[in-house]
Amino acid sequence: MIMPRGLPQMCFTGYSPLRRASARAFIIFTLTLFSLILVSTITPPPACAALVDFDSSGYNRIEIAIDSTPDRLKIIGDAVSIIDSDIPIYENIVITGAWGGSLNSGEVAVSVGNGVTANITLDDVNIATDDSNTCAFLINNYASVDLTLSNTNTLKSGGGRGGLVIAGNSTLTISGTGTLNATGGAIRAGIENGGTINILGGIVKANGGNDGAGIGGGSGGNGGTINISGGTVEANGGYNGAGIGGGGGSGGTGGSGGTINISGGTVTATGGSYGAGIGGGAGIGGGGSGGTINISGGTITATGGSSGGSDIGGGWGGSGGINENGTITITGGSVYPTNNNVNGTKQPTNGPDGTGNPVYMNTLKVGGITSVAEIAACLIDDDSIHYGIKDVKTIVVSGNGYVYFWLPENDSGSVVVRGPNNALYGKFGFGRAPTTASETLALLTNVTSVTGIALNPNQLAMVVGNTSQLSANVEHTNASFPFVRWSSSDPSVATVDEWGGEVTAVAVGIAEIKATSFDGAKTATCEVTVTDPSVPIPPTPTTSATDGSNTICATGAAGGLAAVCAAGGIVTRRKRRRGGNS
Repeated sequence: MIMPRGLPQMCFTGYSPLRRASARAFIIFTLTLFSLILVSTITPPPACAALVDFDSSGYNRIEIAIDSTPDRLKIIGDAVSIIDSDIPIYENIVITGAWGGSLNSGEVAVSVGNGVTANITLDDVNIATDDSNTCAFLINNYASVDLTLSNTNTLKSGGGRGGLVIAGNSTLTISGTGTLNATGGAIRAGIENGGTINILGGIVKANGGNDGAGIGGGSGGNGGTINISGGTVEANGGYNGAGIGGGGGSGGTGGSGGTINISGGTVTATGGSYGAGIGGGAGIGGGGSGGTINISGGTITATGGSSGGSDIGGGWGGSGGINENGTITITGGSVYPTNNNVNGTKQPTNGPDGTGNPVYMNTLKVGGITSVAEIAACLIDDDSIHYGIKDVKTIVVSGNGYVYFWLPENDSGSVVVRGPNNALYGKFGFGRAPTTASETLALLTNVTSVTGIALNPNQLAMVVGNTSQLSANVEHTNASFPFVRWSSSDPSVATVDEWGGEVTAVAVGIAEIKATSFDGAKTATCEVTVTDPSVPIPPTPTTSATDGSNTICATGAAGGLAAVCAAGGIVTRRKRRRGGNS
């Protein structure tokens, strides 16, 4: 028997069974200890949660700042107390509780410092300040924050400050299953954007103060870049402000919509009196332009202000009317402008990928559906037009379910959609003149279904950044609709072209690419494994454990994120320092 170097050499000859068992137990113990020591030297620390609990901490102001190096963070209380330090940027910082502090003019309750990269969870947070020029939550310049919502959270600022402010060149990405209520003070936005906002999930409700957008610019400010791909968004502009986009300009020109991209989610946007639902703010000196608005999916309801703003497009500019500068591209989604007022006389198009043709609203009643229902697929003009259907649901108006598709002119067009329980509804051979159209999609009977789908290949190994083409052999005998739609179980790992089947590797992981027959009768899958030789394996979160007075926190535990941490304000991977000077 060959023993590991450094372990005692033992001869088992002549040993009793008990002694041999004891010796074996000693060797196993020693090898196990050796392995644990070795692993501890090469394994990164677990990605546990740092907790800031306003219910028990008593701080007026919290700042998350860069520590010794850009990949380490520290949390500072009231500008002097180091609450925690040496926090890896991949670690989740959980903020919870009801803030009960006070702020002087210019101060902020929660501030993310310049250049910080951080993962932050709001878990049942309530920060409301009414004093002038005080702010609930500020993300400073060149910062990047992934914000996860858990339970119900409120951010409300005083006059002159946005409820949640994203400063110039910063990025905020919102996800999760909770709710955020953000309210701006006078002349400021509910969520005020000077950089980029990405909304992936959660419920986001934003209300601007007078002249502030719900999401976008404060008074006279542009909307920045706003990307919505999921979740539920309700945005209401203050007087003259857009629901989503530019701020109003009661003393001058309204702000433009900036760049607004909607590819999914359920979005309801309402402008203030003269502001657009989605687009520009209003202004006495001139209405703000709609900016660049791209809609490729989602269920969107947009309402301009009662005194003249577009539902989608520019704000009202007094005698100058609606500002028709800017562009609107619609290639998907159910897009319902409640006043049928889209950018004045300037018609939206289907963009360069759709040959740049003007598109017009088709009001399509889905026969027999009287409630909100998901539309899983659509087939337009025998699949010659590819129209995005992600997160499309019926909108109920006067007791009937409608979808609002924006389509180019066609003398003999057709639309078929797949609704609940794979029921198909359609209309064939109807003319789409260069104006709005209204049709009823009737329930289709006597549909011949696809009998099978075979994929080639059915497994893929890919490297980040590469693409690969999948093909589907649709098995059928005179099927009514022999088409497939492609989808990915995890677009953050691999995406797929909905109509063509081309797969793009995005990040390390495993995703399932699915081909579904248009009629919903058959599916087939391909497992895609994505690797990146240049990226190390990230640390794995641990479950909760207790070591003396030190509590290790774990996300996903029952009772919410905060429930796994002991009371006392700040508890993380190790025992935290409380108080002390920087």
